[in-house]
Amino acid sequence: MMVNWVKRHTGALLKVASVLLIIAGFFVVKSWMASYDPLAGIQQPGAVAAQSEDWTPPYETDFPADDAFAAVAENERLLLRADPLSGHFIVTDKRSGKQFLSYPNPASFANAGVSGSWIANLRSPFMFETVDFASRSIIPTRGSFFLDQGEVTAFEPIDGGYRVTYAIDYLNFSFAAEVRIVDDYLETKIVDSSIREGDAKLVTLMLFPFIGAEQSEGQEGYLFIPDGSGATIPFQENVESREVYSGRVYGYDIAYDLDLLHYSNEEIRFPVFGIKSGDSALTAILSEGEEYANIYAAPAGSFSRYNWVTANQNYRSRYFQRTGDADKSKGFNTYSKERFHEDRTVRYYFLDSEAANYVGMAATYRQYLIDSEGLGKVRKSAQVPLYIDILAADTSSGLIKDQYVAATTTTDAIGIVQELYGMGIEQMKVNFVGWQQGGASRSGGLFPVDSRIGGNQGMSSFADFARSLNIPVTLSASYTGNDTGGDGFVKRRDGLREYSQQLLGDSVSPKFAERVLTNDLKKAADLGVDGIRLNGLFVNYLNTDYNVNFPATRAEVKTMAEQLLGQASGKLNMILAVNPNANVLKYVTDIEMLPSTNSYYAITDQSVPFSQIALHGLVHYTSDYRNMAEQFNEGFLRDVEYGAYPLYGFSWQEAKTLKDTKEFGQIFSPNYQDWKSYTVMEYQRYNQALADVQDQFIVDHLALAPNVMETVYENGVRIIVNYNDEAWSENGMTVPAKDFIVIREGDAK
Repeated sequence: MMVNWVKRHTGALLKVASVLLIIAGFFVVKSWMASYDPLAGIQQPGAVAAQSEDWTPPYETDFPADDAFAAVAENERLLLRADPLSGHFIVTDKRSGKQFLSYPNPASFANAGVSGSWIANLRSPFMFETVDFASRSIIPTRGSFFLDQGEVTAFEPIDGGYRVTYAIDYLNFSFAAEVRIVDDYLETKIVDSSIREGDAKLVTLMLFPFIGAEQSEGQEGYLFIPDGSGATIPFQENVESREVYSGRVYGYDIAYDLDLLHYSNEEIRFPVFGIKSGDSALTAILSEGEEYANIYAAPAGSFSRYNWVTANQNYRSRYFQRTGDADKSKGFNTYSKERFHEDRTVRYYFLDSEAANYVGMAATYRQYLIDSEGLGKVRKSAQVPLYIDILAADTSSGLIKDQYVAATTTTDAIGIVQELYGMGIEQMKVNFVGWQQGGASRSGGLFPVDSRIGGNQGMSSFADFARSLNIPVTLSASYTGNDTGGDGFVKRRDGLREYSQQLLGDSVSPKFAERVLTNDLKKAADLGVDGIRLNGLFVNYLNTDYNVNFPATRAEVKTMAEQLLGQASGKLNMILAVNPNANVLKYVTDIEMLPSTNSYYAITDQSVPFSQIALHGLVHYTSDYRNMAEQFNEGFLRDVEYGAYPLYGFSWQEAKTLKDTKEFGQIFSPNYQDWKSYTVMEYQRYNQALADVQDQFIVDHLALAPNVMETVYENGVRIIVNYNDEAWSENGMTVPAKDFIVIREGDAK
């Protein structure tokens, strides 16, 4: 009887079983995706067993003995010694005599708190991940030089250092690394042309990941990561199972959409990291191939008792291979077959004494921007700049079609600028948002200026008026997407495609956008405006494109961005960018919306103004809209502390008119009439604090007491900000509650 019942219901039972298997599979994949970390596991079973049993390690002890290192290069600042059997090195800073090792401090290795694979990993000059496309598993195999019985197959001198070739025989994997000293820094390079792969394909590679690694016991220190404005991860003792940080330099790449799962709220714009330990520190700058790197930080308690931070070089990206057009959820996770081809170069600068902190790290990066990227000091004006975004037009969603809402015409804008100028604000920089056809919510086919706010003629008249007051005018533009079909855009032909050839919404192929932006530069110049304000593609996003009509790698898009902004700076007087990547800073004159915080990960203890310290005096910058600030007075004080200038988003129409619009509805209170008196009053306070330091570098930043911060400039100006609800006094100085004071050289203390 039971047999007959089963026979009658076999089809239904199979369907139920299939559904249960799918659900179970979904949760397994979901669980793996949520917990995935590039170093979280141990070498997969069986990998080491495949190696030669008669392999002999380069030395018997945990690390090479001091007499194993021989001098390979020396200059006025640094001495470089290397061990030819492992490729490890020791750098001596001749100013202080301090040594920096390419491996963790061996004095405390007995207390490293590790076993198994991590004993070998910590000793290794590199760690890596590979994936075998012939295998059913998509989880990479993790390994390291010692864990996988690697060997040095060549060691030879080069100018300023040495070149070492590493090999993992059973994987048929090898590569060459170059280590050299140049002036005041040490440089490491993974030579891309030297990489050889077998069936196991390289996914990631960390070269000398433990430079400067220290345990927490007995010293103060932190890891620095460039998350948002900057953040520190403090050294802590007796902490277990701490999370790690991993962020991609220059933000995500939507061609590999699965990677979006791992990004922070604030993305990495500066390719730099650091570690402070006691009275010494190092700053690392990724100077080549950085667009294919993640900054990876592991505090004590995550893998060992060592604190370490490094560049995790990506050679392939994980993505979701779709298997159906109708149901885009069908598919599987895998890795790109082609390897990303770029040399990977990192510079290490060594700091000691008073410079061994995030201020010294930022100063080091600032000098790099000057020496290597060509940035120079800004010109000082009588007043600080007031940045105004004129909110021109937007759309609101309707039942049948979207409704165009004109918020500020060019004639209205003349009235705003004229009145503020008459009230004493003479140093303005005005940018139009939503001037394009259809308003701020529309992308693609930006020109001509929408006639409903004044058209091309109205914009030219406004630019002429502003020029008579020496006020520059820019137009906001983004080339990330196209939802209008403007500029001849046809999605199936011109749209950005991911690795599996799927179109990504309205995203535009970078090479198509390149052509459009080149044409728009001339149109902007013909209007008589001073410049453009860029956001999205080229300044924030470097999207790989697998469109067969417009193929472009992430590295090619990076180069394209630099060439485009170079053209723009040659045709226009002002390039305003929203929180741009560091590779285009040399072309940017002004920055809007530079972050003032980090992503607030549990392992970080504070935001620090690394970005602001690095940029102040080289480029003017703002934080977010003042009329969007959730903590209004605290936001003003933060600007004063960080050296940021005021930014307002103004409309002529009242807020209720814009509250349902797609973009402008997010601004709390945009109406100019509501803000004009307050703007003038607050602008005077910005001038009080920052007028004398516009062209000055920040040379120190410190806490004088809880919630009392001091910023020091190179001309001796000190600004002390008190965030407390009570006045703060010390050494004859008093800072009122929720206020600041400015102390200039010669002022009575």
